[in-house]
Amino acid sequence: MRRGLTRDPHTFEITACTFRFRSKICHACGSENDITARACENCKAVLIDADAKLKQAKLSNFAHVMTPDRITLEEHADKNGNPYLEIRYYDLDSKYLSEAYFFNNPSSIKRFNINFLRSHLRRPELAIELTSPTEAVKYQALYRMPAFLIARKQDKFWKITEKVFAEEL
Repeated sequence: MRRGLTRDPHTFEITACTFRFRSKICHACGSENDITARACENCKAVLIDADAKLKQAKLSNFAHVMTPDRITLEEHADKNGNPYLEIRYYDLDSKYLSEAYFFNNPSSIKRFNINFLRSHLRRPELAIELTSPTEAVKYQALYRMPAFLIARKQDKFWKITEKVFAEEL
């Protein structure tokens, strides 16, 4: 039997393994797709190429493209004592874009694990779930750096909307 396949012993039906080390998340339905997929396997939406995203962002007056040089993770607490993690991406000129993740309820923890951890893990097969900013900082060596960040202007601030990793290019 070939790797990645399983055969039902009763019907002899062969099914392929659906585990993916790296995946592309559909912007429409949120399902995981093969990293090379052009359309979502679930909803058939067209998956946008990372190169196209970068070109479009560079041409836009309302988008900023950053090439991060380093990343820092710091644990903080808001005025109510709720723990949060601030992640800063610095470029070569020491300018930065940041994002924050709270850990004060299960949905916030899930948001961190899906939006940050899933894409930043160097070895996604580890499939860890972190439940506090302290744990996130502790495991910083497991994270990889995005090749590019795309941020869009929201009021007075820039919000990171896309992270492009080297293997997506």
